[in-house]
Amino acid sequence: MEGDRIIVDFLSQGPVRSSGVVLRRNLDAEGNMSLYLLLKGIGPIWIQAPGSARGRVRFGGGTEPLCWSVFDLYKGPKRLYLKSIDIKDDMWKLRLDPHLLLVALEWDKLIIRYTCLGIAEDNVLALFYWSMRTLCEGGDPPPLSWRFLWRWLHSRGEAPDLHSCEKCGTPLTSEVQWSETGFLCSSCYNDLHGLILSKQERLMLEAAALMDRRRFILFFSQIAGRTGFDAEFWRAQSDRLKLILDRSR
Repeated sequence: MEGDRIIVDFLSQGPVRSSGVVLRRNLDAEGNMSLYLLLKGIGPIWIQAPGSARGRVRFGGGTEPLCWSVFDLYKGPKRLYLKSIDIKDDMWKLRLDPHLLLVALEWDKLIIRYTCLGIAEDNVLALFYWSMRTLCEGGDPPPLSWRFLWRWLHSRGEAPDLHSCEKCGTPLTSEVQWSETGFLCSSCYNDLHGLILSKQERLMLEAAALMDRRRFILFFSQIAGRTGFDAEFWRAQSDRLKLILDRSR
């Protein structure tokens, strides 16, 4: 199993308790289960649940990807074993809506790809949880994905500055150009054929990234949908953030 390759040297042998989320679940032909978790204070890690897929030990829905729980584990010489799960938030509303579920699974895949085994990512853990909760509570998925990616990059110091030109530092007051890493003012455009965003488009991106969660839900569910900013606009801007994330991998 994949978890056999991971030795969590920074954890002492014995009981381990941490909260987090299931990112991935694997089953083998012998009925053994391995879970890839993102845990508070630990980061992404594989844990083992021998025989659980055969029903010898039952953990219920707590082993479902995207389920948030407190996990009681045992650290052996080479592996972490699952002892019990206390489910805290199963994000059930997402599981009832295939479209919303796909959005959350896309974030899940990004976290798996861009985080490192055994390195704590508590900022990403919190961002993932509250993004999923916002999705459950009516947050509009396309701008929410932009918000998720921008805030993730911001926590790493790599998000495009929403207020100043990345080249000269001048406050952004009108249209801007997307460079590879951020926004350029009209005096610093480096490619006349590059992507130009109007002042209104830039302000909409700023609103999605910086509004508090409740205002975001209200604004983008009741107002922004009438302004002509469609899903394709948000996907295009999110794709540019993914390129930044990929370059920094």
